[in-house]
Amino acid sequence: MSLVMSLIILFLFLPYTCTLAKASAEDNKTDKYEFCQPTRCSNKSPRIRYPFRLKTQPTSCGLEGFELSCSSDKTIWHLPSSGDYYVHKISYPDSSITITDVNETACPFQSLISFNLTHSKFFTESYALCNCTEKAAAEDIATTARATPVLLGWEALDGCYDCENSGNYCGFNTTSNSTICVAVKHQKRK
Repeated sequence: MSLVMSLIILFLFLPYTCTLAKASAEDNKTDKYEFCQPTRCSNKSPRIRYPFRLKTQPTSCGLEGFELSCSSDKTIWHLPSSGDYYVHKISYPDSSITITDVNETACPFQSLISFNLTHSKFFTESYALCNCTEKAAAEDIATTARATPVLLGWEALDGCYDCENSGNYCGFNTTSNSTICVAVKHQKRK
């Protein structure tokens, strides 16, 4: 084949190959969000979805600071300034999460005293201060403290509620630093 003929063929098919490459890149952008579908650590644990994600999922599945992990079928949340907590409930409509301390130590109040949300995206509006008029047994106080969950909230995310009500799910676009609505790909029946 002559050089001229080779160049003609190259120029004829070059736009087609560029279109395929672009389409493939777009598919890969959407494919990375396929790992963001809701999940849970066990049947009894809370459903995990955006803005939360499991640490095993891509960072595009959730927001920074909303990373959860699984241990013995329980959902664990690590707060850098406070430690590890069991996640008992996540209410997405209310933007709230209910947690208790993982460490059932002899002094459970210590983790509550040192509980620190300074560098997180979470807040709490209720604090419990104890003032006992009668002497209480240390075991009773410890049991009560371990069993008392802490309710935290986060700022509601614009658009996620509508996105999920339309059958899709939310993800995080790390390039634009924004929440996006990802269309669920329906599998074709054979």
